[in-house]
Amino acid sequence: MSKKVVAMFTLLALIAFFGGLAQPVWASTTVTGTLVFHFTYTVKSTLAVGAALNCTAMATVNDAGSGATFSEGASSFQGSGTPPVCTVEIPYSWNLASASSDKIVLSYSIATSPAGSNLQESRTSQVQNFITISVPANGAITTENIAVTL
Repeated sequence: MSKKVVAMFTLLALIAFFGGLAQPVWASTTVTGTLVFHFTYTVKSTLAVGAALNCTAMATVNDAGSGATFSEGASSFQGSGTPPVCTVEIPYSWNLASASSDKIVLSYSIATSPAGSNLQESRTSQVQNFITISVPANGAITTENIAVTL
């Protein structure tokens, strides 16, 4: 027998013995859903009184199975004089090789835009990696309620 034939029989024997080949890294599950960040804020800074508000949310997942990193972000703008709430929705669709064990890291930023012409005055509250959650079930809507003082 040639070396190629012996190598092929050896490979087939190993596959049969170990129950098949491992799932390839590129095999993945598409996970979709929506992350909803619901901010309520209290104004204590004179810089924030009467200001418009920009709320930004970020979600990052490091897929352990493939090594890929997915980041999603969205913003919402609230005009001055509106109720002290801001909602940001992040729809996502990720192809994850290890969705059942992957984690999503959430971050946010809220910044004021002063009313009037003095654009130098502003106030920002930002938190990176404020919470880590498991990847939700496919199609889920996941809400995070966040209270911020400006």
